Amino acid sequence: MAEMTPVSLSQTYSQTYSQTWTFFEGAWHEGNIPIMGPRTHAAWLGSTVFDGARSFEGVAPDLEAHCARVNQSAINFKLKPVVDTDTWLDLAREGIARFDADAELYIRPMYWAQSPSAAPSRCRRSAGRPWKTRRWIARPRVFTRTIRAR
Repeated sequence: MAEMTPVSLSQTYSQTYSQTWTFFEGAWHEGNIPIMGPRTHAAWLGSTVFDGARSFEGVAPDLEAHCARVNQSAINFKLKPVVDTDTWLDLAREGIARFDADAELYIRPMYWAQSPSAAPSRCRRSAGRPWKTRRWIARPRVFTRTIRAR
């Protein structure tokens, strides 16, 4: 059997393929920062929602619609949105300002489920009652990155 060499997180996340800025836990971070761990609900059950917007030639078409849509997607997915549309817009504009004016950007407001419980997203069914849906705690982040020119 071949011997495996452990890889540290700093080695894994140090590879950056394009300039990236991420707003996470109240601050902007440059690069591909770790945002989830092995026990994060979204990492093992894929419970994430995002909406992809773009910015190019100094414009960000439909940015407000994208920011509103991510909140609606969170509600549809039984996540409680914790960032209002105006705050998403402000964060997206802050992220855009961190790049050159002519940069082509992909902007991704995103939520994922984060809960101390490993229980499924539905509570137990009691006699004769329909399933009750529980809302997970949502973790927001804004992700902006340069798209490489072809």
